[in-house]
Amino acid sequence: MSLRARQKKAAEEIAEIMYASLQKFPEEEQDRRVKDIQEIGANAGRKQSGKSPKRSSTRVSRPSRRRAAAPR
Repeated sequence: MSLRARQKKAAEEIAEIMYASLQKFPEEEQDRRVKDIQEIGANAGRKQSGKSPKRSSTRVSRPSRRRAAAPR
């Protein structure tokens, strides 16, 4: 079974468990919790850190290797 298929199966099982656990709450509470879950899913791909990394405009050059000075 491929990784993607296993992930999909796990996601389906988690969704079933979540659905069953939501049934014990009143309908209004269920709606609120579903919205919270959807927000988590929408923000899952975003980084939580403040600033995004900025690429430098100049290319970094490697330091040149110099030969050791010859003894005198």
